[in-house]
Amino acid sequence: MTKHFPHNADFTRLFILRHAQTALNADGRIQGETDAGLNTQGRQQAKKAAKRLARFYQLDHIYTSPYPRARETAGIVARPFKLEVEANDDLHELSFGKINNERFIDLEKLQPDYFHQINNIYASKAEEGLCKPPFPEGESIADIRGRIESFTAQLLAQHRGQFVAAVSHGGFIKYMLAYYAGISLEDPLLIFVENASISIVDFYQNRSILMVLNDYAHLEIPVRFSRPSVL
Repeated sequence: MTKHFPHNADFTRLFILRHAQTALNADGRIQGETDAGLNTQGRQQAKKAAKRLARFYQLDHIYTSPYPRARETAGIVARPFKLEVEANDDLHELSFGKINNERFIDLEKLQPDYFHQINNIYASKAEEGLCKPPFPEGESIADIRGRIESFTAQLLAQHRGQFVAAVSHGGFIKYMLAYYAGISLEDPLLIFVENASISIVDFYQNRSILMVLNDYAHLEIPVRFSRPSVL
């Protein structure tokens, strides 16, 4: 049996998990605030993520987005640790406004201005410094940053020196990882986060250290190509 990695009073470790797969994920839709539970494959993914964590760590607490797909994932992850899951509204998915529940490939017809702005960013060079367009009638960067800061303050106030998991969503997790890595949230976020992946951030004194990004080796699948993102 693998011995659990020990806690360290100087470090707070945050395990950030994206919820496992839903039918809407499989269909390539921008789920946003849409309610959806896990599909059969998603439940298997969540079990694999739980097994991976339990092999090496003893979690002290698990937070989750209140949305069903995240709650279901968190419940599966919590079982080996015999922990209760705590919903935290700061972890909910981004509000994508008019592009919620749509496929990116359909935005050319549904939201052509937004679609072309996003594609123009990917076609441009980094030094051109183009910023992402706002989500049409969606959540602002200021609101997203506020949620990250609120969750982080709670984490560090209540869980110093502990191992804590947070189950959230692809869009919000990208912003969390960018924030903790010191990347501007206004810039295109060239980060991909797979369903049921695990990312790890350590907090030491007043600094955050990105230790692991988008680890899903436990799913035993190849690394797929990432299409242009709305982020």
